[in-house]
Amino acid sequence: MARALTRTVTLADGTTLTLTANMNTFADYEELTGKAMAEPDKTMRGARDRIWAFLHQAHPDLTTRDVGNMLAPGDPDFECILGAIQELAEAMNPPAAGATPRRGRP
Repeated sequence: MARALTRTVTLADGTTLTLTANMNTFADYEELTGKAMAEPDKTMRGARDRIWAFLHQAHPDLTTRDVGNMLAPGDPDFECILGAIQELAEAMNPPAAGATPRRGRP
């Protein structure tokens, strides 16, 4: 069985959330939005739906509304979750040999 990539984050209120990245993450997002995850969506709805897709497997009872209620743009929890999603995306798509590292990593 293929392994999923996961990151765990703890919100300021002590809530622990697990984000999961595998094929189901992308399929759940596509099912919800009708768009591929790779399509840019700079809207708040897009951010909320993307976060929900990464949380859905570990937290199946969370709705997109729940995600929107627990986060606000610019707050540390929002930025923490977006950072974890970025780490998962980078882990799923490592840079090619000889490529410039992302975010200044060696």
